[in-house]
Amino acid sequence: MRVARRVREEARRNGSIERRDRASGLLHHRLFSRITCAWRGIPLTSHEVAVKAIASAHTRTGLVVRAELDTHRYPTGQNPAPWQVAALPLSRGAFHGDWNYTLYPAPEPQRTPPRRTDPAATAWLSDPALTGMPRQELDSLVELVADDWQWLADRDLTRRTGQPRQRPSAHGIGQLEHHIRVLAAVLRARRVATTVLITEILGCHRTYLNRCADGAAELLAHHDIYIAPVKGPKARTRAQLQARIDAAQQHQDGQ
Repeated sequence: MRVARRVREEARRNGSIERRDRASGLLHHRLFSRITCAWRGIPLTSHEVAVKAIASAHTRTGLVVRAELDTHRYPTGQNPAPWQVAALPLSRGAFHGDWNYTLYPAPEPQRTPPRRTDPAATAWLSDPALTGMPRQELDSLVELVADDWQWLADRDLTRRTGQPRQRPSAHGIGQLEHHIRVLAAVLRARRVATTVLITEILGCHRTYLNRCADGAAELLAHHDIYIAPVKGPKARTRAQLQARIDAAQQHQDGQ
């Protein structure tokens, strides 16, 4: 028992959460043999009876068992891929490394910073002639939904997996900045340009931009913000988009 205790203490100092070797194997044998004796002759009719029987195991030399029922739900039938097993922070022992190993806690995930877009492209697409609002009003919309993005990401994860998020996302809320998402939602609602043109100017994938714009549009609708579309065909080229800006500027100057 002293050897097993030293093994456990050494494992704790190393930050491990599990250790299997000959000494701790002896401990397991002695522990479970006592548990078997403790519930001998007791009908295990419920979890409560089993837990109490396990907790009653003891020896004259000082063995005390603490037991409690784990009520969490865990998915069954999960088979990790070989690359997932290889990625575990394991330190295998020299003797039967497949049995004797130390499993260390996983390191904290590194958050991916939001993807930076070209400021000139953002400023061009944020022109009031395209968004239908002053730049200060567009900034106000970005501030309005700034605190809702994490809620949206957690809600979508729960819908996909059926379980709430257990730890912070390694990738945060995504790789596009908040104001780009809101800007994309406004431009799409205004119907001033095709999605292909917008993604070409911003330099991102069309499917990903659409998903981000969907999320921004949902948050804006949650705050009762409605973006009215403009009349006329969508701009398909940068020249057509610039022509729309020039026409709006000329109309403003004429007034």
